Amino acid sequence: MTEQLQMRTRRTPRNGLGIGALVLGILALITSVSLLGLLFGSLTVGLSLAAWDGVVRGEATNRRTTIVAMVLAVVAIIIGLVALAFRVWLIF
Repeated sequence: MTEQLQMRTRRTPRNGLGIGALVLGILALITSVSLLGLLFGSLTVGLSLAAWDGVVRGEATNRRTTIVAMVLAVVAIIIGLVALAFRVWLIF
């Protein structure tokens, strides 16, 4: 009886943050030439960091998804900043 109580129960992985970050990262990359891409990119960075925390603690199993989302976010932010600098350069 005590052995049954001491057995660990398996928990289902909580991968929602990582998948949400990936979807938002794809959206950020699509809209990266506008200011909206910068917004989506920064939100993706926040979600990716929260998802990474879950991966490190063992609550989530989508390590690659979280890394891809973070890379997409950084690329979208860089493209957005370059596009913004180009627009400012055109004005002046």
